[in-house]
Amino acid sequence: MTNTIKPNRNKGTFSTAGSSSKKSDKPLIRFCFEGDFSSPTASGRFARELALAARGVELPLSITERKTYLHSKDFPLPDFFKKIADRPFFGGIRVVCFPAFNLPEKVDKGRYWAISAFDPYFDDPNNIRKPAKPGMIWLPSKAHLNACQKAGMPTARCRLLIPPVNTRIFHPRVPHHKMLAEFDEFLFIAVVSPLRRKGADLILRAFIEEFKASEPVRLIIKLTHLPKLKKSFKHEISDFGKRLGALNRMFPPVTVIAQILEERELAALLAGCQAFVSANRGYQTALATREAMAAGLPLIAPDALFEILEIDETFGYSVKTCRQTVSKDLLFPNSPEGVIREVDIAHLRRQMREAFSHPASARKKGLTAHQRQKNMPSWKDAVQELVSASNEPESANGKSQK
Repeated sequence: MTNTIKPNRNKGTFSTAGSSSKKSDKPLIRFCFEGDFSSPTASGRFARELALAARGVELPLSITERKTYLHSKDFPLPDFFKKIADRPFFGGIRVVCFPAFNLPEKVDKGRYWAISAFDPYFDDPNNIRKPAKPGMIWLPSKAHLNACQKAGMPTARCRLLIPPVNTRIFHPRVPHHKMLAEFDEFLFIAVVSPLRRKGADLILRAFIEEFKASEPVRLIIKLTHLPKLKKSFKHEISDFGKRLGALNRMFPPVTVIAQILEERELAALLAGCQAFVSANRGYQTALATREAMAAGLPLIAPDALFEILEIDETFGYSVKTCRQTVSKDLLFPNSPEGVIREVDIAHLRRQMREAFSHPASARKKGLTAHQRQKNMPSWKDAVQELVSASNEPESANGKSQK
């Protein structure tokens, strides 16, 4: 049986199946979080939030930054990160926060853990091969755990770490962002990167095909970062600007927000909209979706995403997916040819229309989503579970990387 971390509905914390809840008297081991702290992506958010939460529990700590989005402006970081970046890492546990395809083969010092994700529905050998390297791998859903089990990974190495959301920042009562002041339409919002696996092109297509320019509706696309300007990659929608520039008064309005926003600004943007739309071709952490839920938005998202979140249509509008074959390099660098679950455009259109036509019902679903996310474990709970796992026998954690 897999030793997993599950949310405790009564206390809002994690409980570790098969481990004691008694507080250990052992001294806290030093952790070093490694990731792209200045990246606006989910893995960057994990690295930042875990380091900040570790400070809150007075955990011996250092960080190692590894840049991934060199062409993007840096995410603003507190001075705290500069301070701990100067601390040498002499040993302990190095926790690497990156997608599975970007995990290193090994680390130079200490035990190697990873907080990672991959698409559990995409048949890619690298999905499991890379996560098999760390002594312990923390994954965002039961679907990910099941994929690892089917691949024959040692179950003791696999843990469930549901991505937390800071509900003190993301909630429905946040004052709406000033960018929304001029809009009085029904606002759909998508928080995406220009990567094809995020499906921004599918959302755009469904929106302009379903709605008329005369209807009081608008699509807001919040880009986490811009495409690389000097290179064209198959896995990126490098002509995204041209696609949007082709829109005119014949189509319903689309607003693109490309600047990097701090968490409070993103929360203010989400809280001012009426529905969150996702059309992912790949399913990993669903962190942006969870933040939208915390902000009180109903979800319009692929049924595969509903499965990962373990929710039903009480929280939004599930969109049917169809099996589609994708070519090499389409989803991420060196991704193989394979079969994915892609949204049915016609059904996505109908679900967007349903939310638009019945705003009171959509609002009710959004408030239900907020309440669920509010009761989930916090980042501090996640750090405390990492500490608890560090005191388990070495046989459960795997061998150290030297």
